[in-house]
Amino acid sequence: MENPSSRNRLFERYLNDEYSVADFRELQTHFGTENDQGTLTGLVQAVLAENRGERAEDRERIDRVVANIDARMAQRFERPRLLRRWFAGAAAAAILIAISAAAWLLFNGDSRQRQLSNGLASTVILPGGNRATLTLADGRIIDLSSEQEGIVIGDGITYLDGSKIVENEELKMKNERSVLHSIATPKGGTYQVMLPDGSRVWLNAASTLKYPSRFESDERVVLLEGEAFFEIKPQVRKGAARGQETHDYASFKVRTTGQEVVVLGTQFNISAYASDEETKTTLVEGKVRVVGLVEAILTPGQQATTRARPDESGQALPGQGAQLDIRNVDPHPYTAWKDGRFHFDGEQIHTVMQKLARWYDIEVEYRGEVTTHRFSGTMSRFDRIDQVLSKLSKTKQVQFKQEGRKIIVMP
Repeated sequence: MENPSSRNRLFERYLNDEYSVADFRELQTHFGTENDQGTLTGLVQAVLAENRGERAEDRERIDRVVANIDARMAQRFERPRLLRRWFAGAAAAAILIAISAAAWLLFNGDSRQRQLSNGLASTVILPGGNRATLTLADGRIIDLSSEQEGIVIGDGITYLDGSKIVENEELKMKNERSVLHSIATPKGGTYQVMLPDGSRVWLNAASTLKYPSRFESDERVVLLEGEAFFEIKPQVRKGAARGQETHDYASFKVRTTGQEVVVLGTQFNISAYASDEETKTTLVEGKVRVVGLVEAILTPGQQATTRARPDESGQALPGQGAQLDIRNVDPHPYTAWKDGRFHFDGEQIHTVMQKLARWYDIEVEYRGEVTTHRFSGTMSRFDRIDQVLSKLSKTKQVQFKQEGRKIIVMP
């Protein structure tokens, strides 16, 4: 990105929350050295100067400039190594303070505490990031690095960049059998997993994936609670005839409470939180067979919804969905989280706030009559929560009040 005009357009998209993950990584590469701190500072100061004369209209934009810098310095989500280099030294820290102070004084005078017009306090609640815990079959618990995006399961366990977590010898059990390990993300966490067969899984917040140390026989089975996006690699089998090969997906199965998904293709999303009444499987590419009380095969752009049937003790029975509904959908709203976006597609406020609660690790309280308005739109998961709620409140259908990490939803 040596062309200054291309760099400036990319930075402008970043400030306007119109950037993709690829855009941000390109920005990371460009501003990844101390020599570029001056360029960064100049771009931010230019935005401040440009908007000095339009206080009411541009207050939110200036807040976003400073917030994006503050949030990324304090919280890693795929990009903090960049910011640590930006603000590693005293000079860089002084730059941040100067920019923040300039914007603060420009719009807030000497006020030490501000209250936004929609009732959100100045307490900053940052977005989630790369957080997960690995639990091995022998009981060992490993807190995975927030500096990394995912792990690879193979001869031992490594991060995506190849650095070791657990050596292969440490994983071997006395009887040499395959055993179940698990990886879990907390609220406000996300992580990637590459399984022993090369399949890839992206875990959303508050999710757990149980997987074998190695796949044996003809079945590849994983267990999911929460939400994950799967990209399945087929098993290549040699045929009887010379050079003949078959690509088998169906040996891969994902089991959740209420259903089993048998893979006949490649890419799909499953949302199966224990707190949700419904389990949703959304197919992006290929085919899957959803097995509950009945079976159905999905084609791209279809979604299967199941409701778990409880047993006599009230516990849901795996693979025993009481009903299975199929509908045609746009898959993007159900997979946008993997690419760093919220995408609400005619969703009620309870569903919207449930997603926000998992990602920002907040408590939600409802007061008064809850709106039945359905919310649609897309926004960045990298924003602070007050920025997200401010956009929702502009619908005039709902307002919010913040008390610490509690968000109160009001008519």
